[in-house]
Amino acid sequence: EPAPPPPPRKKKKKKKKKKKYIKNRTMKFFLAAVSGALLMSASNAFVMPSVGNTMRSRNLMMSTVTDVSGMGLSHWGLTTDIPICRNLDYDELRQHELDNGEGMISSTGALAVDTGKYTGRSPNDRYVVKQAPSEDDLWWSKVNVPIEPTKFDKLYENSMNHFNTKAKKLYTFEGYCGASEKSRLKVRFVTEF
Repeated sequence: EPAPPPPPRKKKKKKKKKKKYIKNRTMKFFLAAVSGALLMSASNAFVMPSVGNTMRSRNLMMSTVTDVSGMGLSHWGLTTDIPICRNLDYDELRQHELDNGEGMISSTGALAVDTGKYTGRSPNDRYVVKQAPSEDDLWWSKVNVPIEPTKFDKLYENSMNHFNTKAKKLYTFEGYCGASEKSRLKVRFVTEF
């Protein structure tokens, strides 16, 4: 007589790790040197560098200025007197990209840019300064890599030195991170290209 089949196994439930997200929004500012670009928060809030397509801008003034103090950039260490292009619209930005040799017009009329071997974002290249009050509220992983404040200070110093001594022109974008008007954050990007 054949043996009875074994009883069915009970599946163990896997416990999901709770991700720690940012709760405390009291950090004075966050500035990240990412690929030569600076992301500065215009509000007292913590901002991650990867804002993606949640950027929104409305009724922003477009201009080219040379007075960094008038834009509040001298507060961040920018002392240069080179032109700063502020909140350029699409057509102006497109023309700058063409003039700078950063893109070309495709057969359909769209601006085409060759990114070389880099075809997307680099998720393992995001670094966050590990310090109070946010260090206990972040989910530290290979995506949120902690760096010490001293390393950040050195990156910041190198970025400011480059902007103040080698850059020929700077571009700024002032807008919002987040779609909800209630919780969105004001941000400013300062870039060389």
